[in-house]
Amino acid sequence: MRVRDPLFLLFLLDAVFGTLPYTLSHKAQLCGVFLAVILSEGLTRLRGEIAQETKDAVALTTERVHRWGMVHMRMKELVEKIGEMFQGIFLVSFVSGFSNVIGSSVFFISSDMVTSSWSYVHSLGIMCIFGGSATAMAYPLIQVLEKTWALTVSFMIQVNELLSR
Repeated sequence: MRVRDPLFLLFLLDAVFGTLPYTLSHKAQLCGVFLAVILSEGLTRLRGEIAQETKDAVALTTERVHRWGMVHMRMKELVEKIGEMFQGIFLVSFVSGFSNVIGSSVFFISSDMVTSSWSYVHSLGIMCIFGGSATAMAYPLIQVLEKTWALTVSFMIQVNELLSR
């Protein structure tokens, strides 16, 4: 069987050697991102609980602050374990995604006008897909870092308030 349409052949090669490996490689990264989203939700709930109890003028006890400290320490341990397990995967995925963006943008800029419109559309698509996914995959991790620092600050304020009584 002879394939006569070179565009179909290029599409097939791109699907088999470009899109499929890209999709499969992001499965491991998504596991880490899901853990980060769950952890972010837990940090938000703990911070809300601390804020609600102090807002309602509930008497702070040593037991409550100790329990908050234990939950916070467990969450920090989970952040460290996520970092240990997924840091290499995140780094390689981020670098490969942005190297694809850079390569596609170089091709887009350096191509002459004789090149087919499919090449331009393909380059723009690659830039959007890889750039967007690298940015979207990093966002939950940045959120967890910000929420961890915010929770640490609010926890320290509560401990200082308890000690000043």
